[in-house]
Amino acid sequence: PAMGGSSSTGITVEDGRLLLDSHIPRNNTQFWSKFWGKAARLDIWLILDPQFLRALIERRPENLYTLILMVVRHLEFLVQSDALTSNQRQEIVACVRILTRCIQVVNEDADGDFSMSYLWKLLPSPPKD
Repeated sequence: PAMGGSSSTGITVEDGRLLLDSHIPRNNTQFWSKFWGKAARLDIWLILDPQFLRALIERRPENLYTLILMVVRHLEFLVQSDALTSNQRQEIVACVRILTRCIQVVNEDADGDFSMSYLWKLLPSPPKD
């Protein structure tokens, strides 16, 4: 689905294993949209627990960075809407929950490698028209 779409299936334990064991590219929007999809709302707390997120920082920090980036991008997309649907409002809540969960663990070591390498690095400038 496009950035605005959401998946009908939520995140699963298998998705968590994929995050830990495989590089998930940013363009795999079908995978990333599972995190704010309708069925994912309760699974966020089960899958993205602090222990899992710490392991993700150690094993696949790029996937945690991509998750945070994709959630922020989806929030940016949603807030541009003039009239949010009930489902879109729930997606906003899910995105905030994901960010709350992730940032809590990232801030345990705010000056650590993950924060400095991923969250505070300079991103390339957007192309000029």
